[in-house]
Amino acid sequence: MCGIGGWIEIEGAVPAQMQLAGDQMVASLQHRGPDGYGIEIFRDIDGTEKSIAMLIHRRLSILGLGEQGKQPMKTADGRYWLTFNGEIYNYLELAELHGLDNSTGTDTAILLQLWQLMGLECLSVLDGFFAFAIWDDFEKCLVLARDRTGVKPIYYFAEKDGDLLKSFWFASEDFALNEVLSLHGKSRALNGTSLKEHLHFGVSDRSALFDGISALEMGGILKISAMGVMEVGQWHSGEYLRLDDFEGWEAKLGLSEKLGTYSELLREQLLSGMNKRLRSDVPIGFAVSGGLDSAVLVGIARKLMGKTAHLHVFSVVSPGMSSDESEYQKLVVEHVGGIWHKIDVSKLDGSLLERYVRLTHRMPVAWNNLAHFALCEAVKTAGITVLFNGQGADELFGGYPHYYRAAFWTEKNTL
Repeated sequence: MCGIGGWIEIEGAVPAQMQLAGDQMVASLQHRGPDGYGIEIFRDIDGTEKSIAMLIHRRLSILGLGEQGKQPMKTADGRYWLTFNGEIYNYLELAELHGLDNSTGTDTAILLQLWQLMGLECLSVLDGFFAFAIWDDFEKCLVLARDRTGVKPIYYFAEKDGDLLKSFWFASEDFALNEVLSLHGKSRALNGTSLKEHLHFGVSDRSALFDGISALEMGGILKISAMGVMEVGQWHSGEYLRLDDFEGWEAKLGLSEKLGTYSELLREQLLSGMNKRLRSDVPIGFAVSGGLDSAVLVGIARKLMGKTAHLHVFSVVSPGMSSDESEYQKLVVEHVGGIWHKIDVSKLDGSLLERYVRLTHRMPVAWNNLAHFALCEAVKTAGITVLFNGQGADELFGGYPHYYRAAFWTEKNTL
């Protein structure tokens, strides 16, 4: 993950003030991007000394590790500036299809060129997850966009005078955003409802954690004009290509032969997805729970990477407990090979929970948050930057009984 942020001041602000805010933002988001940062400040079109916009970026390098991947990144003509968090998995295919310059070796540069070529229309061709901001330095306007499933977050605070915007602040994390706002006399109070929902129901994202700080919705788009008009909407319709649409997937995957069974279709979908997601200029690892989803991913990775590739595998184990799945994890590791890193939950205690909350500034929802945090620390210690896991596949395929029950009660009155 990377960290992004920025500030728009419609009437302008002293450049030194914007620089200070930029310094504060990159400091608050340092944990999201340890490989460097960038701050860009933009002045008004009339040539005054005041600045009207600022973008920041904290970098976690995955593709294009040199200076060519530094952000905020600009187009060759200097019109568009991008600060981007996420990864566009099909960037090589898009570069070839549209004849784009891939000399930097980064998906960021491809996204920026696509925006210059297609504008908002480029969002529909992206295969990946993202949260980004585009500043148009000719029109003096800003666009924020979030991926269709909301994997990468953007939080924002809008200060208005009537219907028009006075100032606008955004960042990858609400806590970091509130920290910067506080230093500029705009501190937001903790939302009591959000805190109660966490304590009573164990949820942490049903409502905003801080009053006045909003999250851009999944598939969301936010535009700010030079005159201070703010529009919030959706770039994604909410419609998806069905997983069982043979003709649709055969066309999307560029298959020359028709598929005969659902298992063949699923295999082709997974092979195509993993082939693009394994693109990385840094070490990668795999979380293995012993379940079907993570086992499939690491198995496909071994097939695509070859028998000699080093695999680092990470598992949470609970020896002596009924929930322990280490025997299944061991079967997977023995099948694919690799270095197995085990995180024993019996060694986790309250001190780790306290450190977890202090470092992330997030409310833990369940015990597995703590275990996953310990797993991520082990991943970092092993020198791994990118981790693959099976999160979401259980929900998608209905792997646990309570998903069937939830689906029944949700859909029983819609048939």
